[in-house]
Amino acid sequence: MAFLVSFDDSDSDSTPDEHIPPNSTSNPSDSMSPQSNLVHRQSRPLPLQVSQPVPSPKTAALDTPPTTPLSDSMRTVSIPETSRASSDMSRRSVDFTMNDSRHSPLQFDFSATDYTVSTTKVLGEGLWSNVYLAQPTPARSKSSREVLTPPLTPIKSRSRPDPNVTSVPTAYAIKTPTSRSARNVLTAEARVLSYVTAIPEVSSFVVPFYGQDTRNGALVLAAMPETLEMFIDSKLNRLSESDRSKYLAMIFPSFALRMVKGMESLHSVGVVHADLKPSNILLQTNTHGPPKPFYADFSSSVPPPHLQIVNEKTATSLGGGTWDFLSPILLKEDINPTPRTDIHALVISFLFLIFGASPFDSVGSNVFLRREMVKQNQAINAGLNSTQNFRRLQSLQKSFDWDVTCWLEKGLGTKDINLKAWTEELENRLCR
Repeated sequence: MAFLVSFDDSDSDSTPDEHIPPNSTSNPSDSMSPQSNLVHRQSRPLPLQVSQPVPSPKTAALDTPPTTPLSDSMRTVSIPETSRASSDMSRRSVDFTMNDSRHSPLQFDFSATDYTVSTTKVLGEGLWSNVYLAQPTPARSKSSREVLTPPLTPIKSRSRPDPNVTSVPTAYAIKTPTSRSARNVLTAEARVLSYVTAIPEVSSFVVPFYGQDTRNGALVLAAMPETLEMFIDSKLNRLSESDRSKYLAMIFPSFALRMVKGMESLHSVGVVHADLKPSNILLQTNTHGPPKPFYADFSSSVPPPHLQIVNEKTATSLGGGTWDFLSPILLKEDINPTPRTDIHALVISFLFLIFGASPFDSVGSNVFLRREMVKQNQAINAGLNSTQNFRRLQSLQKSFDWDVTCWLEKGLGTKDINLKAWTEELENRLCR
């Protein structure tokens, strides 16, 4: 079976300050269509307030390479230790790991099991990291490990058993930093993953995390077959309209409920994902039922206060986020992502699933108009400009005899929402 872990940190306009040479690590409108009457309590699209154009960001999702069979050639990776003297920021990150257990991420225990990485298959590439497929292997003998010489200092292992991640997966996804400064971004992500992995009520909604490899700073994750974006493109959108409507009606209740409950769990422990979109939702396939979604890619996440480190470099602080999924609040106010902005991105992801593409795709190739629609919170209106989108949403509503549009609009509102009540409404209407 093929496996993939998806992430997309390519949307940032920032660039890492120092790149590692390739051979230094071996891991690797005003007018609306008549269909708009469908929307419950929907007002006319707001008149567009034209402002000065700004440089176009990369709004397209990362093109993900085809999934890779495990039978492809694999080789053991030799992982060098990065000098702690090479970067002040790297040294600061290591010092926190060594001296403050509260900030110490879970470390991958390569003395118990190791992994081999595909030499040719890259599962994903981004500004801050690349992801490779890897197969678990027995731990290498001590004699085969690299001998550290001065000025390098071995870091005392803080690996700790985790009751929620007990078994070795069929395949790993190895997320490696692209530069020395990017290693700090991954360390911050590892800290958040370690925190949520240790909480059973939250970890079941998050991609399994096995720790950060101290040899190269990579994150060791469980590989999963595909992202939600891949699933929509390769499976859902290839069905006939009739079959697609039936299949969507079958999977939407469990998918939506699990995603909402997962977000409620993350927020309850103080974590804001901050970069939610279909390419950051991994799916565990099930031959006897709908796919099971997991939250992935926490490189842009906002951790709870007790995990935050002053001046720590993260993908969020360096421009994380994707335009179509950004809340207008973030575009109008100078604030950090919040639970409210997470819910907005989740609703856009639901619309992506229902429509089969971003709701803003119906605007066409006019990037400036697309941005104005995002700023004015017109995702549903934009999507319903398409007759096909209108029919798909109408079909889903008929399947449940419920105004799905009204429920989605609550999630797109600019005021705070009672997430528990919003979840209960979904559960009561779809899971009867």
